Amino acid sequence: MAERRLRLGELLLSRGKVRPATVFMVFGAWTYVTGVAFFTGGVHANLVILYPLIIIMAGWRLGPKYAYGLAGLTVTACLGFFVAASAGILPRAPANPPALPLIVQVLTSLFAAVLVGSLVRSYSDRF
Repeated sequence: MAERRLRLGELLLSRGKVRPATVFMVFGAWTYVTGVAFFTGGVHANLVILYPLIIIMAGWRLGPKYAYGLAGLTVTACLGFFVAASAGILPRAPANPPALPLIVQVLTSLFAAVLVGSLVRSYSDRF
């Protein structure tokens, strides 16, 4: 299934449809993070740290309206995770090694730094 999604993104890009490909990839990444978080502990899942990066990417590549929309969807998903966890519907978050949150935070911070650096560089190259 993931291979099919990749092919759709490649197909859109090969036909010069960059904006639809970006929309597809941004919302696909958001859906993937939400799905994995649902099955691995909701707001306690390590992957939820990617939500802000996806929102930043959507805002930069697609515009503020997409960022606002994704932020609203993220808040709704997190509230849903909280309610489901309170009701005992979600599985408990698996026990993590003590260093795992540190590793996730460091890697995400480095990714954010690279993302912001490339976005600023591409923005300044526009002039």
